[in-house]
Amino acid sequence: MTTVVVWHKPETDAPYVCIEPWHRIPADEGKTDYFASKHYMLTIKPEHGHGNTYALEISE
Repeated sequence: MTTVVVWHKPETDAPYVCIEPWHRIPADEGKTDYFASKHYMLTIKPEHGHGNTYALEISE
């Protein structure tokens, strides 16, 4: 994964923070990206596959 994203649902008191590995990042707020030009996009050719594993360790 190329990016680790930390997010929380905006404008709520939800008691969590999400930590997610992503292969690409979304467009900046108020900006629209063309799908083919998105940063860090993972492209998989037809009849091919992709596997991935990751580990996350959190300590105090």
